[in-house]
Amino acid sequence: MGEKGRPIHLGAGVMPASFKVLHDPVKNYETIIADFGECAIGRVAPIDLGFWWIILLCAYTKSTGDTSLAELPECQRGIRLILTLCLSEAFDTFPTLLCADGCCMIDRRMGVYEYPIEIQALFFMALRCALYLLKNDDEGKECADRISKRLHALSYHMRSFFWLDIKQLNDIYRYKTEEYSHTAVNKFNVMPDSLPDWVFDFMPTRGGYFIGNVSPARMDFRWFCLSNCIAILSSLATPEQASAIMDLIESRWEELVGEMPLKICYPAMESHEWRIVTVLLWLLTAACIKSGRPQLARRATELAEARLLKDHWPEYYDGKLGRYIGKQARKNQTCCRTKTTLEGVKPSEVQLQKIEPDWTPSAPPGHPDVRAVIPRREDLPTKCGVLIVSAAMHKQKSMFFFLMQTDYGDIFKVMLDHDNDRVKELKIKHIDTIPVTSSLCILKSGFLFAASEFGNHALYQFQSIGDDPDVEASSDTLMETKEGFQPVFFQPRKLKNLVRIDQVESLMPMMDMKVINLFEEETPHFCVSCIVRIFVVEFDILKMGLSYNFIFSIYL
Repeated sequence: MGEKGRPIHLGAGVMPASFKVLHDPVKNYETIIADFGECAIGRVAPIDLGFWWIILLCAYTKSTGDTSLAELPECQRGIRLILTLCLSEAFDTFPTLLCADGCCMIDRRMGVYEYPIEIQALFFMALRCALYLLKNDDEGKECADRISKRLHALSYHMRSFFWLDIKQLNDIYRYKTEEYSHTAVNKFNVMPDSLPDWVFDFMPTRGGYFIGNVSPARMDFRWFCLSNCIAILSSLATPEQASAIMDLIESRWEELVGEMPLKICYPAMESHEWRIVTVLLWLLTAACIKSGRPQLARRATELAEARLLKDHWPEYYDGKLGRYIGKQARKNQTCCRTKTTLEGVKPSEVQLQKIEPDWTPSAPPGHPDVRAVIPRREDLPTKCGVLIVSAAMHKQKSMFFFLMQTDYGDIFKVMLDHDNDRVKELKIKHIDTIPVTSSLCILKSGFLFAASEFGNHALYQFQSIGDDPDVEASSDTLMETKEGFQPVFFQPRKLKNLVRIDQVESLMPMMDMKVINLFEEETPHFCVSCIVRIFVVEFDILKMGLSYNFIFSIYL
């Protein structure tokens, strides 16, 4: 509620926190309504949703080299609307926007409110991503100028006043309060009495981290993993500060990692020490790689891999050391599981070995390094990388191989020439090209099920398994030039080794759905809009009834 009890109406640029279905029993009518926080406990719409949208759009653009989506007028307008909202002078006075629930996976029981460091770090990353995405037109230049000014001010403010190390801690401890002149050392009148007792023992001689702000003159001295990792990834942290964050994690390994990496927040709220939620391994791995400390992530990965499979991939762990499966943690979560396990290589190990676009994973620790380039399309620009999006393994008594699909739909057969448990050669051969999938499944009967990312799923039958001579990349023929390793090219063609024999109609990804009686019939219909491929939207009308498939007919 606003001034004098008047409701606050959110402007353009706010993204919905969730969606709900409103049912009218009289008209037997249902409609989808966006929830901008009106149904939340605190009546808040988390601003971080807009930040994440910009960050994900930038990640897609940079990883694929496809700028057409970001350059759409709708996307450019969406970026400008979000920026107009969060760059306004009154932004920090909007109580309906400063909600941290979604940004750091932390609920209100941990006492996150006011100006959390997660919001500041995400804000910085979103601004940098927006600067990369905005077109160089009049409107884009105006936004870019405002972004540059805010980035400069925000980075200076965070690095100077929200960074805590042993020197800064000692300075705050000796601060004088109520200094008013321009020569005041305690510029924000931080009260030394607000320093918690635990922070003096927690702060190592070498190390530091970013802290948050609770209210004027009162800081939040707790350690938050997400914000500090994002500060490293977005370059909000200087190289020296990034190294100091890694030093802190290494020095306080028992407190922050324990038996399951990594604590979301430390310490927990008072009298809730047992409720220390853990498992943020992916962010730690990425931050370690960027800061040049992969050995820390490898050490954490070895701890996690010993338990995750045995514990059935829970969402999180509880306890000071992370010894107990979370009280309300769901199991078999995709956020914890690996899509592909190749000779023991786990997701974070793939990151630790710096698996970049155009490369297949090398061997796990303790094995000789065997690498091969992923074949590229001849017309693919050099700056565009090739990433593996799905994979499956086929195993028989006498042989095994992997099928891996790239983000362009090309399927490759990956073969390992090995001597017992040692890989001698890695071969990659182009098989066929099908729509991009989210998952592949090879059946022993000679079929391949492809769960498409867009549009209908398909069932293919193997005509062959790619034994014919074709373009092949091998670790034995890997050649290094001045520009890097020599690429292997191929030309996409019609299906040769696969034949599509059936398909399963799919409405995913669904963009919108309404219950409308368009034809004034007795029963209304579900009207849905779904994406069938990039930039192509299909409108479908679903009618009540029993679907069937015709098998055969015989004369009686």
